Amino acid sequence: MDFLREVYKLKDKVPHKSNPYVETALKLLEEKLGWLDINDNIIGVLGDVVFEVSSRKVETLRDFKRQARARYATHDIVGGKSVIEFLGTEPDEITFAMQLSADLGVDVQEELVKLLEMLRNGDANYLILGGWAHGKNKWVVSGLEFKIEHTDGWGLPVLVTADVTLKEALE
Repeated sequence: MDFLREVYKLKDKVPHKSNPYVETALKLLEEKLGWLDINDNIIGVLGDVVFEVSSRKVETLRDFKRQARARYATHDIVGGKSVIEFLGTEPDEITFAMQLSADLGVDVQEELVKLLEMLRNGDANYLILGGWAHGKNKWVVSGLEFKIEHTDGWGLPVLVTADVTLKEALE
């Protein structure tokens, strides 16, 4: 099944179907990537970063974690236990690792530049994995740590491990 077409089929069933931003993100994906470039090998996207597994390219993520937190105030009670009051929630945070390898068909330098530009520009993008948008909001790259494991003869990175931190961009 075609990844993007499947997302379109599922969009009315996704809990965020009333969110016009998800609809806009899907249309932008179609425009950027085009129907011919979307295939069964694409497992997800974050902005211009396309997660793909095929015979020509392997770019995936691992150690995916999502963290949700609530905020509480503590009120001291004279002669009794303190009482807590729910104040709301913090923006969710997602962390994952990526291995970018030229041997696996990835343009390592290009992918690093995409991630760095998202971080430095504060670009908010939808995270879609397996045909599902993670959350109803967009995500910003709030942290990026990468280690160049190997370079080629010209000093260009050919194997990089990257740890990516996303923060929910609440509107």
